[in-house]
Amino acid sequence: PAAPADDASGLLQLGAAPRGGSRHEWADPIPEAAAAADAPRTMQTGQPSNYTICDRVGAKAWLTEQFVSYLESRFGIFIESSMNSLEVPEISGVKMGFGYSLNDIKIENVTVQNYSLSLMPGVGLKMKIVGVGANISGDYRVKGEAWWNPLQTSGSVTASLVPSETSLEAHLEAFLDPVGAPVIKVKDFFADIEVSDLKVRGSILSAVIELLASIFNGILHPVLQNVLESKLHEMIEQKIDKALAGFEFLMPLPLPAPYDSLFISFQPCSLETTAEYFAIGLRGEVFNAKNASYRYPADPLPLPEKPPPHAGGTMLALAMTKWIVNSALWELEKDGMFKQTITSEMLPPNALFKLDTWSMSSLVPSWAFKFPPSPVTLEVEADGAPKVDLANGDISLAAPSRVTMNTVEHNTTKMAAKFEVPLSGDVRFGFAPYAADQQKAWMNIEHIGFTPVKEVASNVGWLTVSAMATVMQATLGTMVLPWINARLNAGFPLPEAHGIGLANTTVRITDIFTVSSDVTWNLTETINHFFGGAAGMLKAMKGSGLQVGQGLSPANI
Repeated sequence: PAAPADDASGLLQLGAAPRGGSRHEWADPIPEAAAAADAPRTMQTGQPSNYTICDRVGAKAWLTEQFVSYLESRFGIFIESSMNSLEVPEISGVKMGFGYSLNDIKIENVTVQNYSLSLMPGVGLKMKIVGVGANISGDYRVKGEAWWNPLQTSGSVTASLVPSETSLEAHLEAFLDPVGAPVIKVKDFFADIEVSDLKVRGSILSAVIELLASIFNGILHPVLQNVLESKLHEMIEQKIDKALAGFEFLMPLPLPAPYDSLFISFQPCSLETTAEYFAIGLRGEVFNAKNASYRYPADPLPLPEKPPPHAGGTMLALAMTKWIVNSALWELEKDGMFKQTITSEMLPPNALFKLDTWSMSSLVPSWAFKFPPSPVTLEVEADGAPKVDLANGDISLAAPSRVTMNTVEHNTTKMAAKFEVPLSGDVRFGFAPYAADQQKAWMNIEHIGFTPVKEVASNVGWLTVSAMATVMQATLGTMVLPWINARLNAGFPLPEAHGIGLANTTVRITDIFTVSSDVTWNLTETINHFFGGAAGMLKAMKGSGLQVGQGLSPANI
């Protein structure tokens, strides 16, 4: 069945990748999808918790409190470095009979005693920064406003933020944009600020000192709050949000040409925040880049509402049903992967069984009297898409097949007989190390069965149908199955992007696949990707008005 045009458009847009930098050169996105991706990313407001932007949800993921704790431990450097140091706009006005201006105000040497992230149901994350200390400095000018007040003075002033009385809190809203990319925005911001240790240089007049003290203890507070809030918006919405928007949610399946055009989409479809986890609905569907309009005709199976108990203690839990695997098998069947012709040249040289009329006379008795023997070929084709089933922790494979047996004489192929073979087997699935700090998923098909075989047609007389299972074992079991398993065992690497990957991944099989994993974050690789290294990050910070202060240097980055 063809997908709706708008759905196919969104798919192609998500599938687009930079040419030359990806394993595949995906089709260019069509204009409508490109326009949707370039449009302002707005919040999906007023939607129920089960709202989804996908017409199909084939998998579900949960990011747990353990993930938030890990994020908290890795995210602190960005918080402290982004506030270090800040430039405050000029403050001017009239107070106590004096006109005043404060300029070149800087907040430097920012320190944070405690930084925390926690889940906030219905919103996203709550970020608290407690014990904020900093040095404040600036220049002042004071001039009497009345004609009888000729006082005019200038100088510099310094003060400090009191860590025990200064804290910040922000509510970060998490949602999906119209094309399914995750978005984080600052929803609410609160600040408690206390300034002390005021030192005035350039004037000893008590009226000036009293004026500056009044400014620092009152007027400066809302200005500092606005500056800190603006910096948080910049950090979250220009850097982190940009990083999230750059993530690829398409993973190519590791198949040889010409079947290497399949990919699985983990596009987020829905996002819900509870006190215990982020629940993320995922598309989890396999598509063919050659023709994205072909879609598996069956609907996805139900998914659990909550993470399974045995996934506790890990950062990520992922639930998938057999629907994902079967959609991949359906696509491969349509692409012709399950159609193979086996010839005698493909058998190992030391094989006890040969594909010729003499060796197969137990199946076709009339061939016992045929001299010289003629070559025989077997055309094996799936009778519909293979399917897997899950039960009691086991994975079973059913692949009804048609086998056509041909003779080759004088370069002419003639059909000898046709059979229906109910191919079946067991499947093992797991994870293994792939490369440094990366894992792969692998599969293996075992215990292949070929009975009961059914005769469909014969041009060579009476057949010993019971011998066909032996023939299939000698050919498919020694030729086709090892070829398939070699590719399945090679596996495919688990997704990794910009230094963020998976570790300690395990799978549990009941009536669903449950994958449990931890998340790793290589901070250096992330900085290298988005800034071109530590020096590039410092350059970007300076370009945005920041100065390098205490606690931020190339070495400790």
